[in-house]
Amino acid sequence: MKRTCGFTLIELSVVVVIIGIMASLVAARIFRGYQERARVAEAAGILSAISRGQVAYFDRHGFFLAATGALLQPDEWEELGLQVPPGAGVYWDYGIWGTGGNDVWVVARRTGFDADPGLAGGLLLLSSDGTWTGSGPYAPGGPYAPTK
Repeated sequence: MKRTCGFTLIELSVVVVIIGIMASLVAARIFRGYQERARVAEAAGILSAISRGQVAYFDRHGFFLAATGALLQPDEWEELGLQVPPGAGVYWDYGIWGTGGNDVWVVARRTGFDADPGLAGGLLLLSSDGTWTGSGPYAPGGPYAPTK
């Protein structure tokens, strides 16, 4: 029998399977990053709407809606002229923090069963003057900081 140089079909199949597994792991990691960025963009949009609602509320009443630091309740969403977004409480919890005077912060806290341990509890904040800040990966310069 004549010997030939090369790889057998089994060896080539094993290599293809290993490369496929590695590619799927990389793709899942990339997809998760895009998914989190989309969730941050959604939260940033909702925070902007809450902030605009606070300004309108201030214009009508002369003061901001009570900044309790607790989650916004359905009646408070209505007072701001907003509907409770479908994702509220699923990926983000929304609330209002007061700092006194004419400044108020709206806050989103990352929640949800799908949140990585490094993301859970992270904060995304928007001041009534339009200043964004956050904690952890949502802080300015972080991988998931909102863009203006």
